Amino acid sequence: MQQALPTPKLSTDPAFYKKKKLFCYNLSIHSCLEKQGYFYMWDEGTAGRGADEIGSCLLKHFQRHDIQGEKLIAISKLSYTFPQVGHVMLPSDCDFGVVEKYV
Repeated sequence: MQQALPTPKLSTDPAFYKKKKLFCYNLSIHSCLEKQGYFYMWDEGTAGRGADEIGSCLLKHFQRHDIQGEKLIAISKLSYTFPQVGHVMLPSDCDFGVVEKYV
């Protein structure tokens, strides 16, 4: 997930602090095989950013791309890595950079 995106995006002038902002959430799924990023965005008024919302995005992604199966097995292992700043980028970081550049 990307950091919450304020809408509209304003500079730090007085209008930034006076205007009510709506925050949007952005989940990215990056297909390393296709070298393609997919984004699922929603605003804070629609839903939060919990497990239910992430699950809904995954289900929608599977349906849209005709990913089928009777069962999904997700295996997760926590491993903490502290890379040197500026030396490591995940594929989704590049996708988020495109969004930031566009905004």
